[in-house]
Amino acid sequence: QVLLSARIVVGVTRAPAPPAQPPQPNTITGTAASTSQPIVVHAIMPPQEKEDQTQVVYLNDVVKQGCDIKVPRMTDEDFKAARRVYKKAEGDWPAIAESPTIEQASAFLALLIKFRNIAVDFAIFVPHGDRALQRRHWTSRVMDSRGNWSYVQVYGPPNFMEWMACWRVFTCLCIMLKVVSPGRLRRYADKIAGYVNRAPDAWGVIYQADVRTRNEHFPRILEKAMEYHAKALVNNRESDYNPQQPWEEVFRRAVGEEDQWWFDTIEIPFQSIVPGG
Repeated sequence: QVLLSARIVVGVTRAPAPPAQPPQPNTITGTAASTSQPIVVHAIMPPQEKEDQTQVVYLNDVVKQGCDIKVPRMTDEDFKAARRVYKKAEGDWPAIAESPTIEQASAFLALLIKFRNIAVDFAIFVPHGDRALQRRHWTSRVMDSRGNWSYVQVYGPPNFMEWMACWRVFTCLCIMLKVVSPGRLRRYADKIAGYVNRAPDAWGVIYQADVRTRNEHFPRILEKAMEYHAKALVNNRESDYNPQQPWEEVFRRAVGEEDQWWFDTIEIPFQSIVPGG
């Protein structure tokens, strides 16, 4: 390279021609009709901003396994306002073990709005939002559709005490967001406790009934309540259904009017495992 430069300087070797420049697009200031040359338009794409992962919550991590939907994280101001609602209703701040995280509150609110559902997964919806307890599971006997018993892996709290710990967090959220009144929530927990007192060793059956009730049956109860309310309005009858708090009526009916459902999901299996059940 040094020798080539020297030769060029003294004129022995002609310098290589510069590389050809790529053709530059013509800048047209007139209209398309005034020239036959093509009009070249350069679109400048604005830089795409990366999503701030600290401001989103994945439902799969908090309330609903198998759901990859991500939702906006609730603002700190809204979360504090919801906690003040709890304090006003209960007279004190929620206990530490019962306090939901801001991620749990955000995911639960999205579950209500996007899915019109209230069933959180107690395998991952746990006190303190502890990820170490995620997808905890245990072995239980369950009855299939043909009445046969089999052992399966059940995901969720392994006993009633652990279930109550999750339920208290759920209760706190329902009060904070004015979803269900404390009395309705206590009645449901008392119903589950009653079955546990009758058959302490049948927690697998009881928990599966609870899961099916909140996941499958609550939406059916809500549909019936809404239909009854609509007919009541047309016929000028009274209705306990409040459109602003629809789940309040769902809990009332689930505890007080769904005897056949509880008979099918708990009482029949009890007959096979509880003496005199």
